[in-house]
Amino acid sequence: MDASGRAATAAIARGATRQAADRLVAVYARLAPGRPDRDSGTLIEACADGWWYSALLPSRERIVAFFSDADLVARRALLSPDGRGLMDGIARTRHLRGVLTASGYVMTGRPRGADASSSRLDRVAGRDWIATGDAALAFDPLSSQGLFNALYTGMQAGRTLDAALAGDDSALAGYAARIEEIHRHYRHNLAAAYALETRWPDHPFWRRRLSDASASREMVSAGHPSGGSIVNSPAR
Repeated sequence: MDASGRAATAAIARGATRQAADRLVAVYARLAPGRPDRDSGTLIEACADGWWYSALLPSRERIVAFFSDADLVARRALLSPDGRGLMDGIARTRHLRGVLTASGYVMTGRPRGADASSSRLDRVAGRDWIATGDAALAFDPLSSQGLFNALYTGMQAGRTLDAALAGDDSALAGYAARIEEIHRHYRHNLAAAYALETRWPDHPFWRRRLSDASASREMVSAGHPSGGSIVNSPAR
């Protein structure tokens, strides 16, 4: 069972291929407050070239991340060890800047980068293996479905493995079909979420997402339903 995350180590070693739907990356850092911060909500703020995320950590530090496409970000500046590039970006925000200023936040370590793209394996199971969680299907963080997907597909992979070992020859194919269904719902819902932002239709980041939304609507019109929640459970 491959639960190695986006690396999908075991699956790729057995011939599976990783397929990315976009080039979304994250640049993130931890910040420590100078004054108490009791705002436990999740903050998401859109900008012309992507979007910002912030939330409190159990340590009472705050995580701040900027999401954009790899070809649109000045990675060298954003990842500068002194954090100046990331802080300059924060200074151009409205809501995030206000939260950080109110509690006197300062960066506690250098910014880091990470792959945040929507990606999947071209096949999620084989004769002697099965992939689950991000190894099988990795979500854009905006969907807020990553942890839920990991738990759900982990449960389903365990049941599938048990059935396959008991002699059910259709178990792996059934699991693959379920992953494909989840992916279809996810792509539709993600496109709809990005389409809610309409202020920068001519900027590359948003133009690409609006194109995805248009393609999703065309699929539905053509008789390929993709609506509903990602795993047929109430959205959180």
